[in-house]
Amino acid sequence: MPRRHPISAAGALAAALLLGAHAPAAGQGQTPSQPPAADDGDQTPSGPLGGMGDVAQPAEPSTTPEQGLTREEEEEAEKPVSVISPERFLLQPSQIHSAFLPEPHDLDPYVPIGIEIGTFILFSEAEIGTILTDNVLDTETDTHSDIAAEVAPSLRLDSNWSRHFFSAQFNADRSWYNDFPIEDDKNYQAVARGRIDVTRRTHLEGEVEASHIQSGANSISLTDVTASAGNPTILQEEHVTAGADHTFNRVTLKVSQTFAKYDYNDDTDPFLVDGILFKNVRDYQEAVTTMRGSYEFQPAVIGFVEGWVDRRAYDTPISFPAVKRDSNGFAVLGGFDLDLPLGLSGEIEIGYGKQDPISKDLSPVDGLLVNGDLIWLPTPMTKVEFLARSEIAETTLTDSLGAIDRFYELSLQHAFWRYLVLGAYASYERADFVDDPQVDQRFKEGLTAEYYFNQHMSVYGRYEHTNFISTQEDSNFVENEVRLGFRIRH
Repeated sequence: MPRRHPISAAGALAAALLLGAHAPAAGQGQTPSQPPAADDGDQTPSGPLGGMGDVAQPAEPSTTPEQGLTREEEEEAEKPVSVISPERFLLQPSQIHSAFLPEPHDLDPYVPIGIEIGTFILFSEAEIGTILTDNVLDTETDTHSDIAAEVAPSLRLDSNWSRHFFSAQFNADRSWYNDFPIEDDKNYQAVARGRIDVTRRTHLEGEVEASHIQSGANSISLTDVTASAGNPTILQEEHVTAGADHTFNRVTLKVSQTFAKYDYNDDTDPFLVDGILFKNVRDYQEAVTTMRGSYEFQPAVIGFVEGWVDRRAYDTPISFPAVKRDSNGFAVLGGFDLDLPLGLSGEIEIGYGKQDPISKDLSPVDGLLVNGDLIWLPTPMTKVEFLARSEIAETTLTDSLGAIDRFYELSLQHAFWRYLVLGAYASYERADFVDDPQVDQRFKEGLTAEYYFNQHMSVYGRYEHTNFISTQEDSNFVENEVRLGFRIRH
């Protein structure tokens, strides 16, 4: 799956899900409505991070010399490179089961300008390329190589209003394998979000989203890997979120309510002799109430505490004789939102979460939760980023309620001569199931390269090594994957 698109195995729609609707580049005209500043209670850092359409000036390429670098090019190399950042849309509670991993930011020498359409701005982007893999079926033995064509388009329409805000986005990731079409990616997502500025310090927000995500051996959710091994399934997720926030001087309070539905289209469960439809066993609905309070110690340091309660109700409550999988949960976390002058920015939080089953035959899932996205820019051309995500995830194991899925990633990017960006990353993910000896682990290491011809076109190459280790028999696999292609955008 493409590195830039978290709906795929490495994390494809996540950037699509999180990329924020922010201001257009200079020369675009009036500045569009933005999520409220820190004074208005928004927690988005105001430092060097920007979304597609940030106000940073796009860099103009310098004249290419016959040999070496000209004085102009040396000066150009010292200019800062933009950091394209997925928007931190705080209305969406981080504990909701998701098919998306956190998406890292990217160093980018250009900022998309977009196309003005009345009081809106349209941003478009597409990646067109090929995938080469040495283990397309992700099997421990009898591996098969394959090649696929891939297209990953994205469209986003942002409002350009002085007050209030609206954004609508569509993302997709589609691939076609030559020998094993069962592994074709068929991922789609549509999302609309908005904000009403009641006053300068009071805002109402909302989001509606629907996605169609393929779940298999390369599933983003680690607990879905062994459940879908050898039988890729489709997860259709829908959610609606409404929230409000108000700022009292340095204190901001925020509350939101989310209703989500998860629908798997599996066949029958091979472990159930009564032939109950597996998709009905896995399908569930979730209601989550989230509250967050923050205090601005100074513009660069904001402390916060947040908590949530949720209820998960399965469409088919009995997945095994006399066992109900419905549950209630809660979590409490605290952390900081930083934008420090030494190039360190982002958010980090730590806390405790617990999911209690309705049935006394199952044990609760509880433990430490760590979520974060910290960026350090030691130089204008270098980025170091740490990502963390913890999720109380569901499982198909009949003797376990689930597991805490913990994901960590460290990445490095450096821009050479401004237009060539090279990167490397490594990630580790672990799910230790309650009441069951199964433990799943996934290690990933990768290299990325992208060369920008201009603000509209670039070529990329990505390599990723995946090592999945599970205590479940015959579930381990190793895969090497290469992606080559070009990206166009406006």
